[in-house]
Amino acid sequence: MHVKTSNGTYLVKNKEVTGFYNTEENAMQLNEVVPIKLEDGLKSLGGLYRKGHDWAPYVRKDGLLITGKIRRLMKKLPKS
Repeated sequence: MHVKTSNGTYLVKNKEVTGFYNTEENAMQLNEVVPIKLEDGLKSLGGLYRKGHDWAPYVRKDGLLITGKIRRLMKKLPKS
């Protein structure tokens, strides 16, 4: 999540991104295990966080950056 580009800005800054949603992490009771929620972290680094429905596959492509959630979505990535 903290990857930077050659000019020192975070890779996700001003990019459409997605990942596990806060609502999903709350439902899994991961607050004690995961130090920062992915949704919050991506937003804090300037990512333009997008989300679909909880527990459903969801993919965002912004330039060469492709983000997504839920393993079974991997079949969708080549089509993005």
